[in-house]
Amino acid sequence: MGAQNYLEQLEKKYLGYLKSIVSEEMIFPIVLRGGKEKPTNTVALSEGIAYFISNEKSGDKKGWTITWKNIKFITRNQNWPSQILIESEEDLLHLLKKEKEVKLFKQILQQLLEWNPELQVWLVANYKKILAKEQSWKGICDVVDYFLLNDVSNYYLRSLPVHVDTKFIEQHDTTILSMLKHLAPERFPLEVKSLEEALGLKSKQYLFTVRWLDIDLAKTYNIDLEVMGITLSGLQQLDNNVKEIWLVENETNLYLVPARKNALVIFGGGYGVGSLTNIPLFEKVKLFYWGDLDIDGFNILHNFKKMYNNVESVLMDIATVEYHQAEKIIIEPKSKNRNLSSLNENELEAFEYLAENKWRIEQEKLNQHYIHQYIKRLNDTN
Repeated sequence: MGAQNYLEQLEKKYLGYLKSIVSEEMIFPIVLRGGKEKPTNTVALSEGIAYFISNEKSGDKKGWTITWKNIKFITRNQNWPSQILIESEEDLLHLLKKEKEVKLFKQILQQLLEWNPELQVWLVANYKKILAKEQSWKGICDVVDYFLLNDVSNYYLRSLPVHVDTKFIEQHDTTILSMLKHLAPERFPLEVKSLEEALGLKSKQYLFTVRWLDIDLAKTYNIDLEVMGITLSGLQQLDNNVKEIWLVENETNLYLVPARKNALVIFGGGYGVGSLTNIPLFEKVKLFYWGDLDIDGFNILHNFKKMYNNVESVLMDIATVEYHQAEKIIIEPKSKNRNLSSLNENELEAFEYLAENKWRIEQEKLNQHYIHQYIKRLNDTN
């Protein structure tokens, strides 16, 4: 147990050593302090002492230098390390058996600094990437060079004229962006969050899945399709022929809403509903939201109601929760927003009941007959 304490310290010191290689700082000698944990039996004591001695430095033998201290162990006194000293790089690498790894680390570091000496400060902060991206540095550096020398704002990410697979750029986009910010901060400011934004690339519009609940309405738009994909700008251009819009959290429920006059249903994709901003028609129609009966579902409903004050929830009330208790799933509590001020009394009661019991009920688990009866009552009251 006591030896393990020193080994854990040694592993942490090794990370500091790798960082010091990049920063060119001196960290030797390394001092490991004696921990409070001591062996609990004679077998552990003997094994610990044997381990310490087997790695002790002497003559030409590399290892650590130990300061021994006399401690009381059960009924007798016994020597035990109070401090261990690693005097040199050779001693550290011998103890950890990291000679090959550090040799490779230094080779990659040298290649990166030969490529661009200005990268040193960045590498100090990102030294763990040096080995982690061993096979990828050539491609990363080529891509960074290309972006530093060329304006690519007329391209999509997947159509960039670079000499690597564009999927490679997506895999390493965080590293590439971080390097660009360091090497050319005037072009790539710190506040930029994504590589696409930093490069001014064209971006694909997200397609929301829409199902027409009124096929005759679809035909008025010359669309003989029940289900289609539509962009945010397309939704923003919908006119007043649409009188009712449903948003569902899960895609399966896109097909569970029955046919309705002058209506359509949109798959919001959970928190993706938050991107449905500035849609004039949403403020004029009957706007329904049907989400999961869980903490996330009610958070999404709360956020959506803050965006549009005419949102009504569907099947997100205490009666629905109580009817479907047999379908409950036990969950771990989540640290989501608990101040759901936009929920009405019925919605809030359902949310608090679920949260207190650590339950969730998925939309797809709701009884089909119950759904149809609920929507029938909805028709009667609207």
